Amino acid sequence: MLFCWAEEMRIELLNLAVYIARLPQNFVIAPLVRLRDKTYYQEAVSQLNRTSSNIHVDPTYLRSPDGRFRNLLNPSILLNDFLSLFNVIRRSKPDVIVCFYVLHAYPLVLLKKLFRFSLCVVAMGSDVNLQNGFLDRLVKNVIYRNSDLVFASSWSLKDRIEKEHHRNVIVVPSSADPSFFKPLNSRALLRQKWRIEPWKRVVLTVCRLDKNKGVDILMNSIKLLNSNDVDLLVVGEGEERKSLEKLSASLGMQKNVAFLGFRERGELLELYNLADLFALASYSEGLPRVLIEAMACGCVPVVTSVGSTAKVVVDGFNGFTVRAGDYEEFAEKINNILLLPEEKLKMMRSRARSAVEQEFDSRRLIEKIVDNVTALNSL
Repeated sequence: MLFCWAEEMRIELLNLAVYIARLPQNFVIAPLVRLRDKTYYQEAVSQLNRTSSNIHVDPTYLRSPDGRFRNLLNPSILLNDFLSLFNVIRRSKPDVIVCFYVLHAYPLVLLKKLFRFSLCVVAMGSDVNLQNGFLDRLVKNVIYRNSDLVFASSWSLKDRIEKEHHRNVIVVPSSADPSFFKPLNSRALLRQKWRIEPWKRVVLTVCRLDKNKGVDILMNSIKLLNSNDVDLLVVGEGEERKSLEKLSASLGMQKNVAFLGFRERGELLELYNLADLFALASYSEGLPRVLIEAMACGCVPVVTSVGSTAKVVVDGFNGFTVRAGDYEEFAEKINNILLLPEEKLKMMRSRARSAVEQEFDSRRLIEKIVDNVTALNSL
């Protein structure tokens, strides 16, 4: 069985490999990696190949700027990247390939009959919700028709794919490892490390900085609270960062909004634990992994009721949901959490973590993918 991973899932490659290694099957993991990032990957690849007897990592190094094999204006680069993937498959001879991100799978559709493997694709929120040009829709339709199994990372994605492409879809929701993402009970020390005053109230958001994520809504909601005691920490990068920084200045919030850029997994663990609450103001979503990670750490969420967030966040029970685009309601719900008595807040934090442990534990969900794929291959 070969897992074909997008470059963005480098961290997931390391996290999930621990659980994949416990399964009885043999696996090849083939991350799609830009050639310029080869050195960045080599240490992780060497570590997995040394320590896991049933896992072999064989990266596909690409000359194109991303893993979607779409550099049509430079055929030589496209051919080079296609041949790189061809050679990985030729070496590994997989019976099944599981490809994360639908649009990354179109070369596999072309190679499927030649190498006689079963193809399974995992639809993620970004490639289904955001890649909707004519060519994207055409390619996705071809991929869905030629896939033996289709998984989706949320129920809303499942509904959309089944409606638009008439394919049965199995939900394997976004997940987190609760043995890593957990309460640390060291908020004071973490705030000291991150240079945050102990009396500050911290709202954390982690997302790609584009218009769909509604970070401007969060900034306006914090402004509406009219309190210098509340800070907003923004983790992530994207094309909207400069405009959001300008908005922060125009609102007079430079001292209350901090743009932290991209952060590694260990840093996210600390940020989830030092924050008073986690907020996502997206206009559309599948099921954000960062929401699951935050809740696993006992960080109470305030999120827009879009996509499948309601499958995780029960309003007033383990977090709060608001209407997309409504910064006044966001301000109200944020203020509600900040005013909760410690006893009620502690209970809500516990419920947030329990939801992840019961339904969104990556250790069980990776087994669900493998079990479905194994059943398919035994037919």
